[in-house]
Amino acid sequence: MRTPWGQSDSVVEVGRGIRCVSTPSHGGYYVPDSLLSAIPAAWQARAAEWSGSPNWYEEDCEWASVAVTFPDLFPPEAQEAARRTIAFRERA
Repeated sequence: MRTPWGQSDSVVEVGRGIRCVSTPSHGGYYVPDSLLSAIPAAWQARAAEWSGSPNWYEEDCEWASVAVTFPDLFPPEAQEAARRTIAFRERA
């Protein structure tokens, strides 16, 4: 799969078409167009700043937008980490 960080070497569907991808240099989450409306527009804009597209959420900070929006696809500890990441990101 082609990603903003190059060709993926790993793609795992986490559910509903959302994919976790990694490349030799970076990775993140792909959210299909059909689910984008669930993600707040400001978070989509942040993702697009980092990746060039509102569909891609990089693995360091922007992944949290996906985890908070689709909590049923992430374990409780990831949800808590996502909430902390978003709180930190919003303060910065």
